Amino acid sequence: MLNAISQFKNDESGAVTVDWVVLTAAIVGIALAVIALVSGGVQTASSGINDELNTAGAFSNIFASAGIPYGLDSGFVPFQLGTVGIPNSGYDEFYNQAITLDTQAYYDTAYLEATNNPGPLELDRLAASEQALIDGGLDVPDGNSSAADLQASSGLI
Repeated sequence: MLNAISQFKNDESGAVTVDWVVLTAAIVGIALAVIALVSGGVQTASSGINDELNTAGAFSNIFASAGIPYGLDSGFVPFQLGTVGIPNSGYDEFYNQAITLDTQAYYDTAYLEATNNPGPLELDRLAASEQALIDGGLDVPDGNSSAADLQASSGLI
């Protein structure tokens, strides 16, 4: 029996486990300290970003509340011209061109064509470029008539 107690006393296999527990606790403690230090700065930065986004949203609401209908919200009705048998293909083709090219320049050209000669293709091109401007986060120039207004005034509806 004395021999078993002596053998148990001299056994050091559990000492390694104790070392790993102490090391793991130290790593967890350091990680918690780093989180505590960094979280204040991250919270301040995210509050600043949130404030800027809210300010930008306030400006977009000003433009939206002006009641100027452009793009799909304007009530424009595509003439369904373009590829035979594919409804709205003219409008869709113009939209794809507008978003892949210089959208503002495409709109400016479409606006000049639609105001000088408000035909179905010109109005489809203008409506598509209006929507491309809106989708791209760009503004339609102040004072410009919408494609829907030109469509209604031209009598083409």
